This record gives sequence, structure tokens and C-alpha cells, in this order.
Amino acid sequence: MKENIKLFAKVSTTLFTSILNDVQMNNSIVEQIDLQGDRQKYRTNVKAQMTDWNMIDKPGFNSLVNIICNSVKEISMTKYNIPFNPIINDIWGINYKKNDTTLEHDHWPSTFSCVYYINPPKNCPSLIFSELDFQLKPKHGLLVIFEGWLKHYVPKVDFEGSRYTVSCNVGYHK
Repeated sequence: MKENIKLFAKVSTTLFTSILNDVQMNNSIVEQIDLQGDRQKYRTNVKAQMTDWNMIDKPGFNSLVNIICNSVKEISMTKYNIPFNPIINDIWGINYKKNDTTLEHDHWPSTFSCVYYINPPKNCPSLIFSELDFQLKPKHGLLVIFEGWLKHYVPKVDFEGSRYTVSCNVGYHK
């Protein structure tokens, strides 16, 4: 007996966004990103200046971690009706300059992933979700939380200044 299996071309997903306005947190994060400089040497999907993977205890990052964990708990209950005990598996900072890029990738097996923007310059690149055919233009203080399996990238764009972001992976803590 042959089973019929249907594959769906598009999936239903949601991007969760919020605007944060914590000047001290933002200043501390930018300072930490600048202090770290480029620790990854362009060897990851991120082809830009990137910090260490584990910035969880660094000034500013620690405040953002609390916000992210509380947000993920709320999202999990509101959208999925499931209590979720989040743990930050990785959190890192990025300083994009003109023509830096991030190759298309996902964060599976992380349940959620996040990106946070601090003072993005005019004309800097968007975050592209290819499977959703959707572009998200960076805004100051924008926190984006999305499912970890969702493919995304940052295209090369010629712009002036620094595009500071924080990215992280969120898993479930038992």
C-alpha cells in the first residue's frame, strides 16, 4: 500500500517584534562589541566583525538576555499555549560595515533565535527571510524573535557607519 504524503511549499510562521529603549543597555552592548573586535575572523556564516559566542555575562548583554527570556516565555504561552523554560545557548555581537554579509543559514536545533538592532545607519541591509519572501528593515531598538529553523541572511550593501546587532539562540531548559 502506497501512502500519499503532501509537502507544503510554504509554512506558517510568525516573527515576533518589540521595540526596546534602554540607552544604558545599548551603550554597554556597543562598548562590548567594540572591545571584543573580530573574534571569529570571518569563519562563520557572519562575514563581519563578530564577538565571542558567549557574551551572556557581559554588560548590556546580560540585561538583553533577561528581556529575551521573558519575551520567549510570553510568546510560548500566547502563541503555543505551552510553558517554556528558556536558556540562552549562545549570544554574540556583530558590527557590520559596508559590504559585510551573512550567508543564508538557520539556527536549528535552537527553538528560537533573535536579533536586536542598535542605531542602524541609513541604507544598511535588511534581514531577509527567504522562505517567507520577507525583508525586515532594521530600526533602532528592534528585537526580533523567530523560530530557529527559519532560514535568513543579510545581503551585501554599500552603506556608511556601523550596523550593530546582537544575535542569540534560545533552547529549552529542563
